[in-house]
Amino acid sequence: RARPAEYFGKCEATVTPLGGLALLPAAAPAAPGPVVVRPVAGTHLVTVPFRLTRTARLNVAVTGEAGQQGGGALDFGWIEDARTGRTVWSAEQATARPAGNARDNVRWEEALALNAGDYLAGFLSDAAHGPDDWLDLPPFAPDDWGLRLAPVAADAGALATPPATGDIVRSPELLVRLVRPASGVSLTEEFQLPRQSRLQVLCLGEGGRQLFDFGAITDLADGREVWRMTPAASRHAGGAGKNLRFEGEITLPAGRYRATYLTDGSHACGDWNAAPPPGAQDYGLTIRLAR
Repeated sequence: RARPAEYFGKCEATVTPLGGLALLPAAAPAAPGPVVVRPVAGTHLVTVPFRLTRTARLNVAVTGEAGQQGGGALDFGWIEDARTGRTVWSAEQATARPAGNARDNVRWEEALALNAGDYLAGFLSDAAHGPDDWLDLPPFAPDDWGLRLAPVAADAGALATPPATGDIVRSPELLVRLVRPASGVSLTEEFQLPRQSRLQVLCLGEGGRQLFDFGAITDLADGREVWRMTPAASRHAGGAGKNLRFEGEITLPAGRYRATYLTDGSHACGDWNAAPPPGAQDYGLTIRLAR
């Protein structure tokens, strides 16, 4: 009769020739596959996080819809640094080639290298011409609609399972990121300045003599608005004439603030009623500490 201590930390099994119980070594976890971002029917925006454990060379391909001359693409993909919110690659910066059938079906393909870090791959669509709702003939490879990226074979091990979006630590320089809003929304985010600081503000919106999509900053100590996007301080953002862009520095004293971005009932991300601006992934309000 064996003593209990003789069994502690051991595992025993009997294997019969015709089957029965067999202990096999644990299977190695599968390596993450390529990052694929495909639009869902009726959805304007899809994002997928991914992580690189080391510098890697990637092949990225996007099939989407071209825009009007001078404006942004209607369906396109991009990659941004998840910590800083800065775009590191966009299909709009690559050369578009015909994807077959309808003239606006285009494909962007490029090879690039990214450093280790956490990233967000995104696809922004106007949801007017795409899977399940083609306004014209689909491209030759309709299943490729969206974004796909994968490391080259030598760097395949660099792609790792990403953390949950909420677990990504934002870079200290990024104070506010209110971007890619739908129509008819009000987005807010609070931030604090321990000392007087210079801020870099980027705001993409809509307007003419009057603004319809715009950002503002309020001092929470007294409720006073300390900055607001204005037509006079903005310039044309490309695309439709009503697309406006403010990009500049402001200085605020130490304190707590609330940033707000408002949109009216039309012409916002994925709901454009005229040509969108290039770089529509940044449509909205972004505030960073100035370098």
